[in-house]
Amino acid sequence: MNEREEEIQHWRAALRAHEDRIPPEVASRLDRLRRKALEAGRRRSRGARMALAMAALVLLALALHLYHPEPVLPQEPTDFVMLIEDDPEFLADLEFYAWLEAQNDSG
Repeated sequence: MNEREEEIQHWRAALRAHEDRIPPEVASRLDRLRRKALEAGRRRSRGARMALAMAALVLLALALHLYHPEPVLPQEPTDFVMLIEDDPEFLADLEFYAWLEAQNDSG
């Protein structure tokens, strides 16, 4: 035990020795004040946790809003692009197949 803890223990013992001499109304008032102080500390720490959580949410929302990754584009043409380049009628065929599928779905 260090010196500070010994001093705290000494004062606690001294206060307990005189505890029975305190009038009941004073003891009751001291108890109410003690409970009020403890509750205020709990409310303050709850408010601090809530403020910290809100700040974290704001930072997260800001980070997600500001983060815009660059799209990854292929360096070489894909098979689809090569098909279009080789056969210009391919797009017309695709449109026809889409129309035909729509007709089959509706009929």
